[in-house]
Amino acid sequence: MKGFQFSYRFVEFVIEQYGIDTLNEVIRNPHDFNRIFQCSELELHQRMVDYLKR
Repeated sequence: MKGFQFSYRFVEFVIEQYGIDTLNEVIRNPHDFNRIFQCSELELHQRMVDYLKR
């Protein structure tokens, strides 16, 4: 998967699972990842994998 395709899927995942406000927050504060998603990167990765398998 190319970078832009991954980016699209990540944005889709965040909007559907967390909402547009969360996407806006992560764009504005990318280093505050754990607070925004309230999980580790590994946990969020697994959630996205599960989302993509649907």
